[in-house]
Amino acid sequence: MAPCQYLFEFCAGDCGNGKQLKWKKYACDNGNKDVYVGCC
Repeated sequence: MAPCQYLFEFCAGDCGNGKQLKWKKYACDNGNKDVYVGCC
């Protein structure tokens, strides 16, 4: 995997029970990458 720099955390999508999916956004040498980390 290309070196990545953590940018921010955001919520998007449906995690059930009225919650949203939680993601961490990374900026990598080959583009941005979103990593799923749980529910908001």
